[in-house]
Amino acid sequence: MKLKLPHILLAAAVLTGAVLLWILWPSNSAKTVGIVYAEQNNPENTPYRQSLEQALTDAGYKPEIYHSGANQQTQLEYIHQLSKDCDALIIEPVMISAGAELSQALTQADLPAVLIGRQTEGDYFNENKQVYFVGSTTPSGAAQSALLQALPQGGDVNGNGTVSYMILTGPDTSPEALARAGSLERYLDGELLTAQHTDWTADNSKDLCAAGISAYGKDVEVIFCCGTQITCGAAQAVQDSRRIVDKDIYIIGFDDGDAIAEQIGSEAITAAIVSDSPMQIDAVITAIGALLDGKTPAPVSFSYKERTK
Repeated sequence: MKLKLPHILLAAAVLTGAVLLWILWPSNSAKTVGIVYAEQNNPENTPYRQSLEQALTDAGYKPEIYHSGANQQTQLEYIHQLSKDCDALIIEPVMISAGAELSQALTQADLPAVLIGRQTEGDYFNENKQVYFVGSTTPSGAAQSALLQALPQGGDVNGNGTVSYMILTGPDTSPEALARAGSLERYLDGELLTAQHTDWTADNSKDLCAAGISAYGKDVEVIFCCGTQITCGAAQAVQDSRRIVDKDIYIIGFDDGDAIAEQIGSEAITAAIVSDSPMQIDAVITAIGALLDGKTPAPVSFSYKERTK
């Protein structure tokens, strides 16, 4: 069959369009990024994770999600498994003490990798130019301790020379909860009255905080909270106990959203530290792109911001 000119022109246009689409289509569209989180049932990290996964998708990558179940060995096995099918990895370490094991696993995987969440101990990744950390270089405990030191008399309400405090954190099976509480204990001076493990919710945090206030009474000078809803629950417990925030008790929170800003505005809590999640997510996407292109990402440094009155 003899093609007429209009048919030839149409075929040429279709072919040209296909070539242009192939040229202009984002190169990331074929790239799979495996994400291995430390745990699954942590509502504190859910907004960050959703935003990260959406940002990867928007950038043309295909996220493949795995949860380590708070088990470091499981995470190492996932890294080995994903190294066969992925172009890059994003890893949230289960244990900050697992730097050597993670370094060995990522070296064997031989893939670009970005570590998020918390920085592992030691200098195990210095020689591996394919591994890059994006997160706060200031420990959360150090940041919350700095807020305490800025208070009148360093938070010593009764003036006896010692700050007596309680800690409210997440479940004792949560790596995030244990890391935040452990960081606080490393950086705080004073007397730890009790450390309570909540289920991350405001209601449970309120009940445990109320029990602590009832048990220790006026000895509780500062309440340190390791989560957004935990902080909100503690604020309600203090209000119910008829204690007065910033007069006879202080509440120092941890915030990944806007809920605590309202609490500070209404003077229900004293202050909080804030993780700049949007900026960190942008840095993760930039780092993944650079590493996949064989480049070394520019150094970045994040510190917790402070929410104060």
